[in-house]
Amino acid sequence: ISPIDLHVQAVARHKQGRFSEAEELYRKSLAGLEAGSTQSTAVTPIEASGHISLVWADYGELLYTMGRYDDAALQFRLASESVTGPIEQFAEFIIYTRCRESDSLRKSIDGRSQAKQALQTAEPAVAKLPTDHPLVAFFHERQGWLALDEWQASNAAKSFRSAIALRQKNIDAGNRRAPFFLYFDEQGLAMAERLQGLLNDSRQRLEQLANRVEKARTEPKRLSAKQRSELESRYLNALERLADVPLFDLGQPDQAREPLERAIDFARRESLNEGRLARHIDRIRFKLAIAHAATGREREATQTMAEASSTTLLGIDQQYRELAKGAIALAEKIPPASHVF
Repeated sequence: ISPIDLHVQAVARHKQGRFSEAEELYRKSLAGLEAGSTQSTAVTPIEASGHISLVWADYGELLYTMGRYDDAALQFRLASESVTGPIEQFAEFIIYTRCRESDSLRKSIDGRSQAKQALQTAEPAVAKLPTDHPLVAFFHERQGWLALDEWQASNAAKSFRSAIALRQKNIDAGNRRAPFFLYFDEQGLAMAERLQGLLNDSRQRLEQLANRVEKARTEPKRLSAKQRSELESRYLNALERLADVPLFDLGQPDQAREPLERAIDFARRESLNEGRLARHIDRIRFKLAIAHAATGREREATQTMAEASSTTLLGIDQQYRELAKGAIALAEKIPPASHVF
C-alpha cells in the first residue's frame, strides 16, 4: 500500500472515531513519505515531498481531537514549515496550519506566547489573500481568543468585530459554513464586552445569539451531525454566559436562574445529559445551584447539585462545584430575610 493510500485510510479512520487505528496509519504514511517511498507508481519522490505536508496537518487534527495538544502543535508547525515556494501559492495552507498550531498551544498556559508567535508567523500569508477571504476571518478569530486569554478586552473586541464583518460577507456570498463561525464570534465579542464593563451590551448580544442559534436548530433544513452538535454546544454556552452577567457581575442571581433553567431543560429534552456535553451541563447545574442558594432556595439548590452526574469534571468545573457547595452551606446559616448575598 502506498503512503498516500495509507493517508486516505487514516483520514477515514479518523472520521469514524477509530483514533488508535488512524494514528498508526498516519505514522506509517509519514514513515513511507519521509523515506521517499515509491512503492506505488502513483507516488514519485516529488509527490512524496509535497504530500507529507498534508499528512502532518491531518495528523495534527487527529492529535488535537485526542487532546494531545503539544504533539498536535508540532505536527501543524512541521506542516507549515515544510512548504517551499512563493508564499502566494501556499498562503491558505500556511494560515490554516499556523492558526491550528496556535489553537493547540493555547491549550497550555505556558504556550500562549508561542501561540501568539505562530499567528505572527502567519501574518505575511494573510496579507496575500483577499481581505474578505474566510481564512482572514479565521486568523482574526484566533487573535480574538488569544487576546481574551490575556485579558486584553479591547484588542479582543476589535478582532472579533473584524471577524464578524468578514463572516457576514461570507454568508452573503453563500458560504454555508460561515454562520457557525459567526455564532462563536458573537459570543467572543460578548465576552470581550463583559470584560470592558459593557454589561448591557454583552447581555443583549448573548440573548440575541441564544435566540438565533435556537432558531437555526429548528429551521427545516438539513444539518449534519457535526453542525447539529455545534449548535447544541453554542446554545448552551450562550445561555451560560448570559447568566454569568447577573450572577457574578450585577449581584442579581434571580435573573440568572431563567437562562440556566432554559439550558438544563434543553439538555433534558434533547437527551444530552449522558453525552459529550455532560460535563458542560453539570457546570451549568452548579451555577444554577449558586443562583438558587443566593435567593434563599436551598432545597432547589441541593436538588440541582444532586442531578450532576459527570465523572469527567475539569479543574474549572470542580471549582464551580465547590463554590456551589459553599453557597448552599452559607445560605443555610443566613436568615431568609437576609438573602440575596
